[in-house]
Amino acid sequence: MAEVPGRKQKEADQYWVSFGAGDKNIVAGLRLEQVRVLVYRVITKSFQPLGITPEQAIILVEVHNSSAPMTPTRLGKIIRRDAAAISRILSRMQKNGTILLMKDLEYKNLIRIELTPKGTEICEGVEKIIKSQHAVLFKVLSETEVDSFLVMLEKINKVASDVLRHMKFKSDL
Repeated sequence: MAEVPGRKQKEADQYWVSFGAGDKNIVAGLRLEQVRVLVYRVITKSFQPLGITPEQAIILVEVHNSSAPMTPTRLGKIIRRDAAAISRILSRMQKNGTILLMKDLEYKNLIRIELTPKGTEICEGVEKIIKSQHAVLFKVLSETEVDSFLVMLEKINKVASDVLRHMKFKSDL
């Protein structure tokens, strides 16, 4: 495990899974998942004062920044959640008063997602928290390393998307 300069490593930080120890690809994949979970926990705790989850934060920012009306289908593609999960999350957000689900006047079977004033206010806090936390999390990397990291993630993302698209599931049979 690589030492982070200027930081004393704790024993808990040094735990690696033993599975796949002889295969760098397996180790990298498992380590990526461990880091993802840890970063998710940091972000989740950061959003607690706002009373929202990371998924709700992303939804608020996406609806706020979208140039076109946001729909549940479009949102599902952006955050990679199925229709049932999107429906549950949006229902909770509507009950919390952060969004409105509006029928489209032109296309009656289409639902648009709009922010409430409360949702807009929370969204501003979300953007501050995201910038602050990511500045802390990525300060150990140079700008070049961040650029390289983004390229690597995009490559893995493309391959994973292709693999998933070609996988057969019981429901496909």
